[in-house]
Amino acid sequence: MLYFLIFLILFDVAILFLLIPLISKKNAKSLRMTNLERKIELLIMELEKKLKELEVTKEQIIYERDKAIKEIKALSFEVEKKIKMAHELIRKNESERKGRVELVKQLLRKGKKEEEIATELQIPLSEVKFIKELMEKQHEVIEKTEDV
Repeated sequence: MLYFLIFLILFDVAILFLLIPLISKKNAKSLRMTNLERKIELLIMELEKKLKELEVTKEQIIYERDKAIKEIKALSFEVEKKIKMAHELIRKNESERKGRVELVKQLLRKGKKEEEIATELQIPLSEVKFIKELMEKQHEVIEKTEDV
């Protein structure tokens, strides 16, 4: 019986020696899976962080785009307003120019000298001379048409 007990003890020890490598392989595999799972979890966390950063960047881009659109619309409105003002000034200048031409013609008819008219109206002497030439040509055309 003692031999039988010794045999059982030795058998148990032998089984333990056989099972220990199997158990340690299983534990090693389990540890490897745990490490792999941890790495995957870290990668997932890092990806989620990057996605949040991308979302913030996307929102910033959208904000900047919308801001730029508003600025462009405001500039466009200002440009249109200035164009209208320019058209009004052109019309006003055109009527002033016509009035100035008539005034120069009247002063020339009254016998004023070109230099006096330019000084009095504060316009270039060349403009007064040009208006005078036009008057003379107009007068010539009228005379020729009357002769015909």
